Amino acid sequence: MLSVTETAALLALLSEDRTLDGAIREFGQEFESHNHFNVCCNLVMLLEDKRILKQTQRLVAFYILHNVYCREQLCANPFLSVLIDAASDDTTGNVERAFVLQLLGSTNSNNNKKEEGRVTGREDEMIHLPAITKRNPFIMERGGDSSSERLRAHICGSVHRDPDL
Repeated sequence: MLSVTETAALLALLSEDRTLDGAIREFGQEFESHNHFNVCCNLVMLLEDKRILKQTQRLVAFYILHNVYCREQLCANPFLSVLIDAASDDTTGNVERAFVLQLLGSTNSNNNKKEEGRVTGREDEMIHLPAITKRNPFIMERGGDSSSERLRAHICGSVHRDPDL
């Protein structure tokens, strides 16, 4: 669990008066790396009830969950299932779904490039979200539902799973 001070800092990170890159930089400054997983678990709890955070705060939270582990393979991100579930949830708004799909797609297409002096190596991509009406390979035409199985297969397709597990 987070302390009262840490909780206040986390909620301040989600404020609407900063950029996504500013939020991730401040996250790294505010929380020590050994505590990132714990803080991200608290973000997941805040995201579970869609009434707790405003839409913009939810987008910042998803961005943090994605970017804290962006230097590793996407399949190694312990919060990948949260991101995929958000992109697959038909009760989630189109803006949120498109944003999370953009996060997942940018990581997959860039193969987790590391660039010196940059937080994620993909800041400029995050500014230009795809139009909601553009065809996305993970959104089915009939209801606009994202298929979590298709997303998982696409993102982690190169990961070989032991059939005995």
